[in-house]
Amino acid sequence: MLETIKQTFSDARAIEIWTVVIALLSLLLISIQFLWQVADRRKKRNRSKARQKELEQRLATLRPLEANEYARFILEGQQPSTESAQSLEGKPSLIERDSLRGWRVADEYSEYCPELLKKWAKQHERK
Repeated sequence: MLETIKQTFSDARAIEIWTVVIALLSLLLISIQFLWQVADRRKKRNRSKARQKELEQRLATLRPLEANEYARFILEGQQPSTESAQSLEGKPSLIERDSLRGWRVADEYSEYCPELLKKWAKQHERK
């Protein structure tokens, strides 16, 4: 193989060799960028899965009254009672206080898994 490479470049000019080197470096940079994006996507997916799991665990630990009020809050926008709101504010917080609109779904969950919240609320509403 080394002999083939030597024969290929034996009568090549310097500019031709530099052109090949630059093309190979470009391919290397493109490959690095691709691998970086794949790793970044994987991190985001893993982070999203962790948030969903955390949310599912938190929803599973709600008391029936809190769960009903949270389901109505998600589906109908009905503000929860003060007691329920305070317990929903616990760690991790399912709702946040908004000075203009009152209570709202916590940003960290509304971004990552709004469909999971709506699905849970619809299932819980049927019970």
